[in-house]
Order: sequence, then C-alpha cells, then structure tokens
Amino acid sequence: MNALLKQVFDVLHREKIVYCVLRDGHALGSLDLLNAEIDLLVAADQYPEFERAMRDLEFRPFARLGSAPHTHFVKPLPEQASRFELDVVTQIAFGAPVRSLNTALAVNCLRNRRLVGGVYIPSAEDELFVVLLHCLLDKKRVAPHRAERIQELREQVTDQDYLVILCAQYWSETTTWFEIDALLAAGRWKDLLAQRQAVTAHLTKQDVLGSWTRAVGKRALRKLDRVARKTRTTLSPKA
Repeated sequence: MNALLKQVFDVLHREKIVYCVLRDGHALGSLDLLNAEIDLLVAADQYPEFERAMRDLEFRPFARLGSAPHTHFVKPLPEQASRFELDVVTQIAFGAPVRSLNTALAVNCLRNRRLVGGVYIPSAEDELFVVLLHCLLDKKRVAPHRAERIQELREQVTDQDYLVILCAQYWSETTTWFEIDALLAAGRWKDLLAQRQAVTAHLTKQDVLGSWTRAVGKRALRKLDRVARKTRTTLSPKA
C-alpha cells in the first residue's frame, strides 16, 4: 500500500475511528495515488475526530453546495503535480443529479465491516448491495470494473437471507433478491438497469416529503454553487 494511504489508515486505527472503504477497498494495494479518490464511510458521531485527524495530515476539507452528504478531503501532492482525495460520507444516500434518497445502509456497513489487507471494507453482502444501488441510481450504468466486482462479491456471499431483507427494504416490493441474482449471474445489466424507476419510487415512498424536499433544496444549492464558482472565476485577478 502507498505510504500516504497507509498513513491515513494507521491514524484512523490509532484514533479508533469506525470507518469502511465503501468501494474498491479490496484493491487499494494497486491504487495509483496520482489524482486518486477513495470513497470512505465514517461513523457520524466520530466525524469531528475524523476531520481533526485528516487536518493533522494536511488534508483540506471542502463541500460544494448541494453535495451533501459528501465532504471531500483533498491533499495536494506538489511533487507529482496532482492531488489525493477522500470522498467522505456519514450516511449512504442515492440519486442523480442529487443524493435525495436517504437510507440506513451506513449502519449496516459499519456494523458488518471486515478487515481485509489492513483496511476495513463492507461485508460481501453489504458491498454488493451498495454497489448495485450506486450503479442503478447514481451512475445509471454498470461500468466493466463494477460488473467484475459484482461477480466477485456474488461468489463471496454467505447470507442470502440478509440480501432478501435488503432487497425488500431498498429495491422493490415486486422483485425478489433471487430474481436480481439471476440477472447478475447472466450478466443481464440492461434488464437490471431497467428497474431504476421502480427502485426510485420504492425508496421515495418511504420518505415522500423528505425525498422531495432534499431533491428541490439540493438542486437549488447546486445552481447557487455553480453561480458562485463562476463569479469567483470572473472576479479573480488576472496574472
């Protein structure tokens, strides 16, 4: 593992901060640090301690308007003319262009996390389900590296009953986990992605007012953020 990356996780372990790498935690050993980004889930009640620890490592936090629950911690790497970034959340939410569909999956991921290669990552079941929802609701596609990881995780699953419960809660009332698994086994990604509207409706129904309020509010904040950044660029003194 890269020395800087190891330093980050050593600090998290020393400070006993509960975290897990949401995606690609199994492949950190081969990560190219140049302009890399890591998706990190941190226990909400330990976020202040996490922020202090990262500031001590010279990471600079910033959050764009409308990007909640994401906060980015950036460390410039002047010697490589690049930067290293942590994309940090304390809650797992989905949706595009804004994350308006809140879930309680963060609790599951942190409770069931496992130590692999000196780094905490979600259980195979939690990672599989979170990656599926990420592809379906955030990206609206299944990239080749995600498809490969999904198939790897399917082989690691030991608790099908748990996935049945997750499916009923976060996927759809009309689709079973075994139907989803059959699509995965056959690599029928288009059929899987076709369920996006049904899954969105299912999650929205669990918190109609909250989902609507977050969607409208975050879209407005994103527009304000774009205007603010454009204004700053326009008003910046010219060299």
